[in-house]
Amino acid sequence: MYLLACAQIGLKVRGFTWDVLLKPSISPKKLSKADITTLETTGSYCDLPYKGEGVKYGDKEDAKLFGMRVFQKYIEEADKQFQRVPVVRTKESLFDYLVDMNKIASGIQQLRESVEGGNDCSIRNLTNCKSFNRLCEYHPICSGYTDKNDTTVFQTRDSSGRGTGGPAKGSLSTSQMNLFMGCQRRWVYKYVEKIERAEEWTEALYFGDLVHKALEIILEDRLVDPIEFPNSID
Repeated sequence: MYLLACAQIGLKVRGFTWDVLLKPSISPKKLSKADITTLETTGSYCDLPYKGEGVKYGDKEDAKLFGMRVFQKYIEEADKQFQRVPVVRTKESLFDYLVDMNKIASGIQQLRESVEGGNDCSIRNLTNCKSFNRLCEYHPICSGYTDKNDTTVFQTRDSSGRGTGGPAKGSLSTSQMNLFMGCQRRWVYKYVEKIERAEEWTEALYFGDLVHKALEIILEDRLVDPIEFPNSID
């Protein structure tokens, strides 16, 4: 999509550089006696400050503790966990991508008009309920556990006070298109009916923040000089 944007303003870009952070190969572990001793004596875990209470020998790492260990692994094994990959796109591949995006945008518009007209013809993708090892936030609705009007689980997102940032009205973001391709029903709940979970998943957000911080440190260490992108095709 960035290459298409460059083409629109007259830049003939040959490709781009893709920074890849590998998925952690470790999983939450049980805390050892040594871990507990370190937590109690230093107030830290994996050389990071930890203010949690009540953890004891044999307990499994929660999201915060696991995130700290993942953070440490990323920093200590940056050469293994982080890769920079050059990607080249031909004119033909860009054209095919543009055609695909146009078809997806048309499908989104048709589904939106259908839902707003009272006829929700969206298709559920039951194979995508647990993408990225995380259960879809709307699974309680699709599984029949509850419905979208259950205010103890869901709430309607208020976008009236939103600032001027973000995509312009009527535009489509890459994430919105990807969500539509993954599961139309999930797209309807999020972008048309504007339903979201009533509670925040703070542990998951904390874990994500640590991963992003690790990536920031790795990049700062490598980006001593500006990246030079080819801006023309000879």
